Amino acid sequence: LLIEKEWGSLKDSKGTPYMQHVDMGVAWLKTQPNCDLEVLDAWCVHPMVQDFKGLEENFDKLITLSTAAAVLAVEYRNQANTYSTHNMGIAKPRTRFLEQISLMLKADKLQNGWNLERNRKDHSRYAALTTYFSNWLQVLGVTKEEKLAAYKLFDTMNQN
Repeated sequence: LLIEKEWGSLKDSKGTPYMQHVDMGVAWLKTQPNCDLEVLDAWCVHPMVQDFKGLEENFDKLITLSTAAAVLAVEYRNQANTYSTHNMGIAKPRTRFLEQISLMLKADKLQNGWNLERNRKDHSRYAALTTYFSNWLQVLGVTKEEKLAAYKLFDTMNQN
């Protein structure tokens, strides 16, 4: 995978492999009935194109993907970046997405929210980040039961 070449051995400040985010997202996406190969491929490269510098540096690598997967990765970037912890007071998450983008956003916000709750309670922006993920999950229509099921999946993966 492209992302493994970029992130394979990288870890965050707590020693968590960057690939955990991608792997857990893939596992969750595979539980979703409308997930297809293009969504999985786009999900796997989304960190490489998340910001402009990444998009610029990795643009030529997108040609190895199907056209649909490349478009989804870039559209995910567009949608995800419209609402961040830096503009929460003045912006709201958009409410209409392609179904594939909605799946990717759910995977991202569920996994990052899980990581925050399980591993980052000491984060200086914990309260703001908790609000941020809650806002996204509400807009995306993720129920409490769906969130708990995702967290259970991630907990199981984290034990292995």
